[in-house]
Amino acid sequence: MDLEDLWLRFLLVIQLAPVLLAGLRDLWLLLDLAGQWLLFLLADLQDLVLLAVPEVLLLLQDLALLPDPALLADLQDLGLPAILVDLLLQ
Repeated sequence: MDLEDLWLRFLLVIQLAPVLLAGLRDLWLLLDLAGQWLLFLLADLQDLVLLAVPEVLLLLQDLALLPDPALLADLQDLGLPAILVDLLLQ
């Protein structure tokens, strides 16, 4: 590899650098957009769960499955807030 080859490679890199940087920028923007979309979906899922849990508990209570203390303890272990457990025990 002589000096002329090195010079031509350097010029090629200089000419391709803006294209490569633009591609990296576009990739970064796509990853950012995908992350925002994922956070949006997770927030919707959290809202759906928060809306569904009380309805399911009321349905279980109507079916006389609650207040079984063992079932309530299992639900509390799964993350059911203690306030809801106390309300169901009343």
